Amino acid sequence: MRVSPSDLRASSEPTVDVGIFWRCHWSDLPPFSVENAWSRPWGEDDAVPIRGYSAVESAEALVHYMEIHGSGIGDDDPIVIFEGAVVGTGPDLEPLVIPRRAIAWVRGRDLDDGILEFEDDPVRLAEILSRLGSARRLK
Repeated sequence: MRVSPSDLRASSEPTVDVGIFWRCHWSDLPPFSVENAWSRPWGEDDAVPIRGYSAVESAEALVHYMEIHGSGIGDDDPIVIFEGAVVGTGPDLEPLVIPRRAIAWVRGRDLDDGILEFEDDPVRLAEILSRLGSARRLK
């Protein structure tokens, strides 16, 4: 099933929960996009993928989620902070999210630089990211 950004508008689907989400998204994964928003349970590469990226609603929740899965977050791990629409619940009871737009890319080390204070406030996030400097924005 192909989903376009226009399919995700809250006005056309009032039950869709739109918000800001956090996700580790490593370079060996397909590029971060609507088309590539699929997930599988941890360690089950042969499992049938389900629609939506596994994501969480805060930096603290991301740290906790990654610790549960034993890998934690490394200093250089890429994290995307994005606006998206919840389309389901994953096997770990995490939200499955289709992205609308990436707000910022940061590294794991940035979580110690004030981002944990961010609580769903885009203005606050913009201030934090500006303090980190443009060198922290990744591709």
